[in-house]
Amino acid sequence: MVNWLKVLVIGLDGATWTLLKTLTDAGDLPFVKKLIDGGVRGDLVSTIPPVTFPAWKCYSTGKNPGKLDVFGWIKPDFERKTIVPNSSVDFKAREIWDYLSKNDILCCSVGMPTTYPPKKINGVLVSEFNPRNTGFVYPTELEEEIRSKLGYRAFFEDFHGKKDILWNTMELIKQRFKLCNFLHLRYNFSFINLTIFFIDNIQHFYWRDEESLKHAWKLIDAEIKNLVETVEPDILFFVSDHGFTTQKAMFNITHWLLLEGYLVLKRKWMNVLAKLGLLPYVSRLGKFLLKKMRIRKEETKEIGRVSYDFIDWEKSKVIPFSEGSLYINPLIVKKSEYRKLKRELMDKLREIRDPRTNESIFKVFTKEEIYSGKYTGNAPDVVLLPREGYEIICGFAKPLWVFKVKQSGWDGIHNLNGIFLAYGKCIKKGVKIERVKIYDVAPTILHIFGLPIPDDIDGRVLMEIFEENSEISKRQPIYVRPSYYDRRNEKELLKSKIRKLKQEGKI
Repeated sequence: MVNWLKVLVIGLDGATWTLLKTLTDAGDLPFVKKLIDGGVRGDLVSTIPPVTFPAWKCYSTGKNPGKLDVFGWIKPDFERKTIVPNSSVDFKAREIWDYLSKNDILCCSVGMPTTYPPKKINGVLVSEFNPRNTGFVYPTELEEEIRSKLGYRAFFEDFHGKKDILWNTMELIKQRFKLCNFLHLRYNFSFINLTIFFIDNIQHFYWRDEESLKHAWKLIDAEIKNLVETVEPDILFFVSDHGFTTQKAMFNITHWLLLEGYLVLKRKWMNVLAKLGLLPYVSRLGKFLLKKMRIRKEETKEIGRVSYDFIDWEKSKVIPFSEGSLYINPLIVKKSEYRKLKRELMDKLREIRDPRTNESIFKVFTKEEIYSGKYTGNAPDVVLLPREGYEIICGFAKPLWVFKVKQSGWDGIHNLNGIFLAYGKCIKKGVKIERVKIYDVAPTILHIFGLPIPDDIDGRVLMEIFEENSEISKRQPIYVRPSYYDRRNEKELLKSKIRKLKQEGKI
């Protein structure tokens, strides 16, 4: 194990080189430019589909979703005929800070989606996406101090439609950097992971607004410089969970499934209204009509999105999820019919074209083509990867449409290629590399610290980023079975018990 190193990872949700190159070339991001010129950079290929949840966990574990048992923000519960939100406890794999903690390396993770509720590590973990604005810190006794001294806001507010989205999200970004500085000055961590999720929000809404984007990224550039000067890391990484691009057209998978007969709503009138594009207007009806139609008032809040309570789970052959993930319903589709239905569904989807250009809108995959591991069976049966500029919508819209050119909503959307940058001691300078995947960062960090790498990790150690003849490049990666860390922990526990017994004079 290497004790002299201090590693800082800054996660920038949705960061993409196309935008950063424009800003650095214009001189708007001087510190980022310095790191690019003096380090190693390249595209970072994300998961399929490229979505925040679970992509960040793929970074921190080095494993694909088939080994994590999480494939998106939510998952289907076919027995209860509903959906369930995923959280940190649903992921079935260790993360970078788990391996480091077992080796007594002091760690800090702040602001990474997929980490709520927080878990115990050797250090501090401040989670993101806390629905109650409490219980977001390990150790728990730090939470009140963070609130009172820093005015920290953990609760994620949806600023959609608000004029002040830019200023609200920028304030949240500043808080994350401030907290990281505060914690490091107190504890002097050897490994720090800071993730800035909220730049993703800004890019979704302001992608076509050059001035707003520049303003937000200039803030980030200055905050990164300040944090680096505080931490003084030996090695610094930039990573993003996916990239970003301009939205040019949308495809509504919910409407398409409804029109093709794969998706059925519970009530006949709902199917009629949905096909006419009138279902979202139900929420505007008066109390009298709602009562006559026997709809609970609170139910109407969900109309306009996909309300899984409105889907007839006993008649729908395919259940759509956001980002183009489709589940074939095991409640009604027999095993003998499964392959035929999946092939039919995929063939139809592959035929879909942009009516203006006749180009394909997305690539179509089976779960076995993109996932591996013991939980692949729980994955979506069919996964769509949108081509550049196309967005897959999952919801009921007005009026009914399946394909349309961008008119409202988001300006920017996700794409597959995020960013990777490494800078510091033993790192090559001014080099561009290829073939970097989101799974590669975790094993690379473990190797930097001189720790063995579990052999079930999907990523590889990025040996090409290190200077030749450097101490790190001379070391060959060591791979072990995942149980190595369990056995090591058991041995340490036994040694600790023996030491205690000796101190007590019992042996």
